[in-house]
Parts: sequence; C-alpha cells; structure tokens
Amino acid sequence: MQILLIGNMGVPLVLKRQKIGLLGGSFDPAHKAHLHISKYALKYFDLDQVWWMLTPSNPLKKNSPSPINDRFNAAKPLVEHPRICLLYTSPSPRD
Repeated sequence: MQILLIGNMGVPLVLKRQKIGLLGGSFDPAHKAHLHISKYALKYFDLDQVWWMLTPSNPLKKNSPSPINDRFNAAKPLVEHPRICLLYTSPSPRD
C-alpha cells in the first residue's frame, strides 16, 4: 500500500502504459464496499493500480465531511492491498 499526500510527496510511480483506476470521493467514511469495487475494478478492467483520492469536501453533500486527516486515517486499515494507493490533496491556504 502506498500512502501519499499530493503536493508534498508527489504521486505514485507509474510506468509507461500502466492502467490506473481513480476512485475519488469524500470517503466519509471509507468502507468495505470501496475496497470491493476497487478489487473488482483491478480484475475486470485489468488495471495495474487503483488510486483512492480523498477530496477535502463534497459539493454534492449538504453537510461538510469530517476533517480530511481523520478520514485519511480511518481509510488506512482498509487499503492494505499492494495495488491500491491512498491519496489526498491538502487544502489550499485560501480554504
């Protein structure tokens, strides 16, 4: 499992012609269904990696999500798969 903060540490290594699946959302909370669809996508679409991309907010939800660090830490135990990466963006200074 790779855990990265986009902006401070870069992005996971991607080799030429690798297929990457992106699963973005607030992950508030992350749950086994996220893991299930990620594993399914790896197999069904013959992906090399799936990146879980935690977003700071979700404009489609009425309430603000939990703090991103809390959601990130809660998602870590679920992402114990060598081809699933957990990433998030840090809020910009104006957020």
